[in-house]
Amino acid sequence: MGPLFTQAPGPPITVTGGRANVVVGDMNRDAKLDLVVTSGQARTITVLLGAGGSDVRFRGTGGSALTASDSPGKWFWAT
Repeated sequence: MGPLFTQAPGPPITVTGGRANVVVGDMNRDAKLDLVVTSGQARTITVLLGAGGSDVRFRGTGGSALTASDSPGKWFWAT
């Protein structure tokens, strides 16, 4: 049996912060799965848009990560 995962070509996408939470869903309604990565330690939210195709690939959104506020509470994302 071969490896379960192989690295996609191109540079890796960096997500800031330590431990993170990951959500998979179609965030921009283009019928491709996207990733949303949150880091409580760095207080950032990073969106990686699905590139489509037969392989699962993601591309950065081209902007900087959104910094969450200092207010206590939970984030809720609805699409």
